[in-house]
Amino acid sequence: MAADPDKNKRRKYMNILEATIAMLESMPDEDINKVYKYTRQLFEEIKPENPFGPLTKEQVLTDLAISRKEFEQGKSLDAREAIMEMRRSHGFI
Repeated sequence: MAADPDKNKRRKYMNILEATIAMLESMPDEDINKVYKYTRQLFEEIKPENPFGPLTKEQVLTDLAISRKEFEQGKSLDAREAIMEMRRSHGFI
């Protein structure tokens, strides 16, 4: 049977989980409720925001006109070439 390469990773995870459970088991009920309420708030209050914000129709049309002009001037790359360049620069090929 082959060795399990993820065994150590799982064991570390279980150690963290076991330590967390042991810590919670040693806490008074009042403190456990505080931890529960706090962690619940973390999940309920996370609302990802769009970092770009909405664009008006005029902004979209202006960007499109700029893009077309740059394309006509030869300032654009073929998408396949651009992706290959990114792969090369990040060591994927």
